Amino acid sequence: MKQLFTRNGRIVVETVPAPRPGPGQVVVRTAFSCISPGTERTMVRDSERGSALYALLEQPARAGKALSMLRREGVRAVAAKVRGTLELGEPLGYSLAGEAVEAGAGVTDVPAGTRVACAGAPHAEYVAVPRLLLAPVPANVDARAAATAALGAIAVQGIRRAGVSLGEWAAVIGLGALGQLTGLLLRRAGCRVIGFDVVRARCAQAAALGFDAALDPRDAGAETRVRQLTRDRGADTAIVTAAAPDAEPVALAARVCRRKGRVVAVGDVRLELARDIWYAKELDFLMSTSYGPGRYDARYEEAGLDYPAAYVRWTENRNMEGYLDHLAGGLDVAPLIGGEIPLENAAAAYEAAPGLAPLRLIRYAAAAPPERVLTVTPRKCVSAAGRVRVALIGPGEFATDVHLPNLVRLRDDYVLHAVVARRGDHARAAAQRFGAARAATDVEAVLSDPDTDAVFITTRHDVHASLAIRAARAGKAVFVEKPMAVTREELDRLAAVLRETGVPFMVGFNRRFSPLVERLRAWLDGRAGPAVLHYRVNTAAPPAGHWFHGAEGGGQWIGEGCHFIDLLNCLAGQGAVSFQAAAAGSRLDGVPVGSNVQVTLRYRDGSLAGLLYTTAGHTGLPKERLEVFSDGAAAVLEDFRTLRAYGCSLKPAAYKTPCKGHLEELRAWARHLKGEQDAPISLDALIAGSALTLDIDAALVGKAGSDDEC
Repeated sequence: MKQLFTRNGRIVVETVPAPRPGPGQVVVRTAFSCISPGTERTMVRDSERGSALYALLEQPARAGKALSMLRREGVRAVAAKVRGTLELGEPLGYSLAGEAVEAGAGVTDVPAGTRVACAGAPHAEYVAVPRLLLAPVPANVDARAAATAALGAIAVQGIRRAGVSLGEWAAVIGLGALGQLTGLLLRRAGCRVIGFDVVRARCAQAAALGFDAALDPRDAGAETRVRQLTRDRGADTAIVTAAAPDAEPVALAARVCRRKGRVVAVGDVRLELARDIWYAKELDFLMSTSYGPGRYDARYEEAGLDYPAAYVRWTENRNMEGYLDHLAGGLDVAPLIGGEIPLENAAAAYEAAPGLAPLRLIRYAAAAPPERVLTVTPRKCVSAAGRVRVALIGPGEFATDVHLPNLVRLRDDYVLHAVVARRGDHARAAAQRFGAARAATDVEAVLSDPDTDAVFITTRHDVHASLAIRAARAGKAVFVEKPMAVTREELDRLAAVLRETGVPFMVGFNRRFSPLVERLRAWLDGRAGPAVLHYRVNTAAPPAGHWFHGAEGGGQWIGEGCHFIDLLNCLAGQGAVSFQAAAAGSRLDGVPVGSNVQVTLRYRDGSLAGLLYTTAGHTGLPKERLEVFSDGAAAVLEDFRTLRAYGCSLKPAAYKTPCKGHLEELRAWARHLKGEQDAPISLDALIAGSALTLDIDAALVGKAGSDDEC
């Protein structure tokens, strides 16, 4: 299918695999999509300035993360990360109308053929849209008008935040597409409307649309005119729909409002509130967040957990429905639409001046059935050359930073055959960047492909086990990132399938493959008595609401604790017979139970291991420190950079950046797949370590401490 992107200031139309509906999603065949001139032109300008430095400076959170990565992994890693982000490009678009063609699990009220309007979806022939981001289109509403539904919902939410009532005077600051829509809807709500814009042609259009007045704020008499119209009171409310780098639109709103009036910021403007006028008038200032309640809440938008109408009458979905009802009831947006352009010529719509009609529509031809596997690099697969043909499912941040570059480095062992993602643009971008033959959104097509030898699963945690089961039943070798499973039931099902099929299987427990750990392990293998190990992990907590904490991640302990349990098992000899575990904090104080954990493990030979996993520290302290004591000697592994020894023949070593064994684990697994060595980690050890992690989690959730047999 075709999709629109901006990359380095250019508008490009590319072919990408069509999406499959995930749970709670609907795949829609697009008829028309609406170009939002303000938001999308800004995105194009930003991509034109798309240097690595600009990308970092404009996003402070990303800058902080990049600086942390720079300290840990060096300049090359950061440069590769930023380059990959820029090469991906940005999908454009967020408002369209079309026809539902396929519903995912859990969606029962949108049958194929339903005409729908969608928010948050890109300019593409097919889109996968969460159920709460689409709304059925009334029979008497044309698809062209319905394509403006997301923009309309933004206008509706701004008006709701203003709390207008019949007969009030409302000022609209900024008469672009959003401002014109806001004015039209305010008039339907029984308000008198005064528009402001520095572009006189927009003022003329607003007057033609029925605004009571449309003024250039630079005119000397503009604010006097407001007082005349409002009987010297001022506007009851002002809705700022302008996009401006300065605070003048908000200052103007304050000046034209009456005492105790309301100002609502909808557009992207600088917020500087001069205290004298705001205090003197006792004005209320409100923000309006896009389409309405539910926006930016992953539980609402992605998981489909609707807010009860009795408590939240107008959500983003119900705002879309309300706007579509206005279209059905006679709201005429045709004067705002400046024409249609076919998708392949869409770049011209961004280059043309907006004119009097600020909106442009992209028109889509009758699309062929969705193709979910795309040939990116035509070439013959080469298993005969002794390389393992890999399909990677889930090209997220970790996979593109670590596994995919390493697969390319190990070109004598692996060839990247396919990349699979939910989003076709992500699949294609990763396939192009790392030289895969195919990009796909269809997992089954890749699993049934005879040219796939091994599957790498690097998705979110909750589907690790189910995808591994499917891959194993398809007869593919399976490499799954940690964790192996997020519940004991999943782990038991996966273990049974792996024993039944006998396919090669590996979990991404990379730390045991670090060259420094290999030295430690060789030393400990020759010990005469039990060992004592102390492992401290000082890490940052993902932000509240991050998927890591929810069902998709399984929680921080399950998602990451398994790494450290595996390393301790590796060094102490795999024979853990009991554990004690305690968690700091509680659900009542808002700290996830798995964020601060103390675990003590006792092993069959009498060895003892202590693990402190905490998010309560500071990221300036190195993340990991492992101390090992045995036979009158000691060794210290510091953040996989340095290894020091005391009282033994173990040779110290140091690296400039952490060496955590990611490359070495793939090299070892390749040797196993080629029949040159046994499995790098036995299936029994993988299952036992994963089961121990899940048992510790159950103890932490169930009570503050435990003393259980493994």
